[in-house]
This record gives sequence, structure tokens and C-alpha cells, in this order.
Amino acid sequence: MNAVIIFSKIPIPGTVKTRLIGSISAEEAALLARYILLDLFEKLRCSKDYDVFIAYAPTGKLSILINDIPENFGIFHQFGDNMGSRMYNAMEKLFSLNYDKVVLIGSDIPNINHNIINDSFKALEDNNIVLNPTFDGGYYLIGASDKRKIETILKSGSINWSTLSVFESSLEIIKENNWTVHVGETLPDIDNMEDLICFNNFDDLSIRTADYIQKLKELSR
Repeated sequence: MNAVIIFSKIPIPGTVKTRLIGSISAEEAALLARYILLDLFEKLRCSKDYDVFIAYAPTGKLSILINDIPENFGIFHQFGDNMGSRMYNAMEKLFSLNYDKVVLIGSDIPNINHNIINDSFKALEDNNIVLNPTFDGGYYLIGASDKRKIETILKSGSINWSTLSVFESSLEIIKENNWTVHVGETLPDIDNMEDLICFNNFDDLSIRTADYIQKLKELSR
């Protein structure tokens, strides 16, 4: 059995897409995050190839999103001292439920789709780790079939989370341990106004989200 974890913040104004705030309002930034997340739900809700879970933060705020989450998705909250430990704990939870391969994805990458996720599971048949990078030095997808390898990467003290070196630091750990890695498709995220203005790949977005991004781009002119 395979599982996908959507690793997500609840879209509360002032807590998501914070680097956009100032150029657009906190409410507009939260609505953008919400629309991208709802698109992701729609893309994955009918998959028969893997089970889908949402690992969310902060605790106590799920009511904001609960009515939008498909009934066939599992739900649990994130816990841990930093980004890496929260990601590891989420993946370890599913390994403990006897899933063979686990892929964790970010919730704020507009162009994630079913094919990218399926390709990552296929790559894990011949590789220890799958990493799909973003253009800003991070990654939006990590997958494995061995929780010990994931623990070594995600709980390493050598990764400075939320910096431009996250992807390269993770690759270095993989190489140091002589593990095989498949590097998947690089995708853009929308973290700041420059990202928003330059974003032009609307293929995997709903009309609602595409129109909203275009509206925000026009507001920035």
C-alpha cells in the first residue's frame, strides 16, 4: 500500500503566505493558500493508487477547513520541534500503519498533480529516496520506503529549514550514505510577490484559482 501526506497549514490570515503580506492583504494571501489547497484536494480525491492523509497545523483550527476535506482523506495534526521533525513524524505515522511507500507533499505548490505523485512511487521501486525540488532551493515532495532513511535526512541537524540550501543539504546527506535518489520535476511555488508576478503555468489549476492569481497580479501593477 502507498500513502500520500498533504503537509499543510490551515489557511488562517496572517499565518500563511506571509511574505506576500504587504503587497496584498493577509486575507488575500490566506485565500490564495486556501484555493491552492482546495485544488489539491480535487486532484487527489479520486485516486485509487494511494491513500491520502492531511497532516495539519496548528491544532485546534481544523474547523476552518473540515467541510472542504474529502471524506476519504485521513486527518491528523503535525507535531515536532521543527519542520524536519514534523515531516518525519508525519511519515513515521504512516509507516507504522504498514504503508510500504510514503510520499509527503507541500500544500502550496499550484502545479502538483496526480502524474507527478505516481511517478514518485514508480521511482521508489528503484531508488531509496525521491526528492522533487522547487526553484527556490527547497523541495515540495519527499518520498521513501524506509523510515530509517527518512529519519536520517529529516532529523539531521545539518539542514537549515526554510532556507535556500534545504534541497542541496538533503542531497548531501543522501550521497554521504550512498543511497540512491530520484530527483523529480522542479516546480515553482508562490512565496513572494516576484513569484506571483512571474507565475504563468495555469495548466493544473482550477478556473477559480487561475482567475484569482490573475486578479492578484493585476492588483500589483
